[in-house]
Amino acid sequence: MTTIEQLGPDDWQGFRDIRLRALADAPDAFGVTLEESQQKSEQDWRRRLSVSGPILVVRDGATRLAMGAGWHPPDEPDRMMVWGMWTAPEARGQGCARSLLAWLLDHARRRDVTTVELHVTEGNDSARRLYVQCGFEATGEWEPLREGSDLKIELMRRVLSDVQITAVPPNSGVAELALRAYLHDVASRYHRRPATAAELEAALAEHPSHDLVAPHGVFLVATADAGVVCGCVALARVTPEIGEVRRLHVDHRFRRQGLGRRLMLEVEQRALGMGLSQLRLDTRNDLVESQRLYESLGYRESPPHSGGPYSDRWYAKQL
Repeated sequence: MTTIEQLGPDDWQGFRDIRLRALADAPDAFGVTLEESQQKSEQDWRRRLSVSGPILVVRDGATRLAMGAGWHPPDEPDRMMVWGMWTAPEARGQGCARSLLAWLLDHARRRDVTTVELHVTEGNDSARRLYVQCGFEATGEWEPLREGSDLKIELMRRVLSDVQITAVPPNSGVAELALRAYLHDVASRYHRRPATAAELEAALAEHPSHDLVAPHGVFLVATADAGVVCGCVALARVTPEIGEVRRLHVDHRFRRQGLGRRLMLEVEQRALGMGLSQLRLDTRNDLVESQRLYESLGYRESPPHSGGPYSDRWYAKQL
C-alpha cells in the first residue's frame, strides 16, 4: 500500500537519500548535479525542507518510491512551481507521479494559487505526456537546464479553474444532475456499454439519496464556471461513530486534475465536523484509479459492509 508523506526538517536523511538517488538515475531531469548535492551538509538539507512549500514522498512501508515538491515564490502568492518530480524505476507506471501532482494541485487550490508551473527537459516525452494529461500546457518558453548544459527545459503552465465544492439538498436540481451523471457512469461501466434510460431510472430508485441531509449526512457537489456540474460525493452516518462515503464521481472533462482528491478531503473534513471517527466505502475491482486514490489517502481494505452489483471491494479509514 502506497501513501504520500509530507517531509519536515527532521526527515532530512530520507530526503537526502531519495534526492541523491533521483539525481543519479536521471541527471538530465534536474537543474543541479549529483556531485553538487553530495557536498551538501545536514544543515543544507534541513534548510531545503524549511522552504516555502511542501516536499513529498510516496512510500510503500519504509521504502520511498517517488518524490515531488512545490515552491511558493514569496513575492507571487498566486503562483506555485512544481519541482523535483521523480519516480524510482521499479515503481514507474503505478501512478505515483500522478498522485503527487494531484496532491500538489489540491494544495495549490487551498492556498488560493491560480497558476501552477513546472519545467520539462527536452526529449523527456513520458514526463511531458503526464503533464499534458494533468492539464499543463507548453508555453514555448525555453531556457538551459543549468549552466554549462546543452540541454534545454520548457516551462509548462496550468491555470487552475475556479471549481467550488458546496453542500446542496439531495432533491435540488444541481444534485439531480450530479446524481444522474454518477449513476450513468457507474451503470455504463458495469454493463460495458452506455446505460439505457430504463437502467438509469432503476439505478436512481435503487440508490435513494433523500437521507443525505444533516444530521444524517451531506451531499457535496463540485461546480465550475457558469455552474457546470463537474463532480460529487456524499457522506451518510451509519452509526454514531462511522460514516459511509458514497457517490464519488468526477465528470470525464475534469478528471486527472485532482478533483477526486479534493472531494475526498472535503468529505473527510465534514465527517470530522459530524463527530465521526471512521469512514468506510466500497468500489469495484475494475476501478483501479479509484482504488489508488483511496489507498493514497490512507484507506485500507476491510471486510464487506455492503452488497449489490457495484460493490466487490471495501475500504475503511480511521480519522
